[in-house]
Amino acid sequence: MSAKKQPTTVWHYTYDHIVDILESGVLLPPRMTPHFDYSNPSLLFFGDRIKKDRGFQADAKLLLFSQRADWEPASYRTLGGVPLQKLEDYEACGIRMYRVGVSRDLLHPWMRLKQLCGMPHAMAKALEETAREIGSNPFDWWGTMRPITKDKWRSVEVYNPETKSWEPVTEVPQIEQEVALPEAELKVVFDKEGNLAAGRAILEEIIASGKSKFVLVERVGKVPNA
Repeated sequence: MSAKKQPTTVWHYTYDHIVDILESGVLLPPRMTPHFDYSNPSLLFFGDRIKKDRGFQADAKLLLFSQRADWEPASYRTLGGVPLQKLEDYEACGIRMYRVGVSRDLLHPWMRLKQLCGMPHAMAKALEETAREIGSNPFDWWGTMRPITKDKWRSVEVYNPETKSWEPVTEVPQIEQEVALPEAELKVVFDKEGNLAAGRAILEEIIASGKSKFVLVERVGKVPNA
């Protein structure tokens, strides 16, 4: 009798938030994190009115993972207005990268997940297009809208730039300085219908790339449909 195949491990890539994750013993969707209301870039700029936007609501529900075992480009962060999309970028900036692995059986594939969270079609399409441009594949994405506790974690690892490999984390790391994400740079993003295109990943990337399908409006006082 052949041995039962072990479910694939998928990875949640993260940065300085690893301290909160390890100390709490749980992976949380963004809206459930203690710091969500005062650390989210969209909330800092738009205020509570952004919470009514369907795209923002969908994005805030998602705890995302990737089945890529090397690195997930779409999990990048931005430092000083510059997107750090490659492992080498983080090494050059002295930023440590971490990941938590869980069984893929706990999660939904992206194509199902975006429906479950109520993500608008235009937002999902823009996110997928942008992801492919930076070397990511949405079919690698998995996720949930529920917390995943420590007893379901398979591994916690840190990237070692010297060996170019992922290694087990043996203790809670000391984060000397928290790397802050840039705010929306006083720009608002709308789709063709005039609806706000919310979501941190989309907002940051569209602002950086200036995609023609969206209108960038600086210093707007009122957000329509918000």
